[in-house]
Amino acid sequence: MIRHAALALLLAATTATAAPICHKPVILAADAGSAAFATPHRDLPVIMARGTIGLSLTNASAETALKTNPTALKTLIQSWSGRPTGTMIGAFYSPALTPHVPPQDYQRGQDAVTATSHVETALKDGLAPFGAELDVTATTLPPDPAHELSDRQLADARLAIADLRHTTHVHTIFPWFTPNDGHYGDFGTNPRFAQQREAAQDAGGLAMDVPGGFWFAMPPAYQTTLISTIHWAQAHHVKTLFAVSPFATGPNPVAQANHDDHLLEKTQAIAHALAAAHARPDLWMVQNYAGEGSTVNRPMPETDPQSLGAVALWLSVHACD
Repeated sequence: MIRHAALALLLAATTATAAPICHKPVILAADAGSAAFATPHRDLPVIMARGTIGLSLTNASAETALKTNPTALKTLIQSWSGRPTGTMIGAFYSPALTPHVPPQDYQRGQDAVTATSHVETALKDGLAPFGAELDVTATTLPPDPAHELSDRQLADARLAIADLRHTTHVHTIFPWFTPNDGHYGDFGTNPRFAQQREAAQDAGGLAMDVPGGFWFAMPPAYQTTLISTIHWAQAHHVKTLFAVSPFATGPNPVAQANHDDHLLEKTQAIAHALAAAHARPDLWMVQNYAGEGSTVNRPMPETDPQSLGAVALWLSVHACD
């Protein structure tokens, strides 16, 4: 009874102040704790009651879930398919998913081999994603010091985008873009981002990976660059995905692997900053990308305000505030 009462209070709290609810979709993605995605009606009941929250099946989430539950992939597909927000996949260069990208242009480690098989299996078993994340910088090609993407990386990205529409039947592809290298400026006019703009227009989407603590640790130029990215996308009818994740000091030297005691508050501040700048993204993602051995925030329990699930629930109601 106590657990059911707590869930009822959480559901009420996330809807009480939403007038109106914005209904912008939110996507969950995780490595650590991804087993909950295969049993969401038990572990994520409030999220399953709200159709605005979907799932991204990534290489890490599939692999982690299958280690604890051999039928995880099948039950995951059954649980998340057909929801209003829908599902996404974490795509990458591979002979199966992007057959026209020259294999010598990208590095395929064992993790990618395993992940490809999981994604392919999910697609064959009925997963019908609406979108795909894609890291267009994950290549063995030499970088272009003057641009975020080289011309050859752009050429491969265009081949991959065309391939993914055929091999996965997704509508929108979200190439990742985050200016972590200290080069900032207006996304729409800075020549450094020219190839990234072309890739985004071909893909119809653009994703930004912004751990909460990282947003606040970076100089203001970092934030204004991301805001200008969303403004450019709005003007060019390119859908934006804005991903938040834990980022905190702790026992692990990798900040993304530590528990973030203020993930919700950081996300709220970012959401309000974007709204104030008229730069609301089309799609939010709440994720972790640390392994099971880490202390990082996990999708459950939803009653923990710092869990990925609770943050996703807050965004599903308040992302338009």
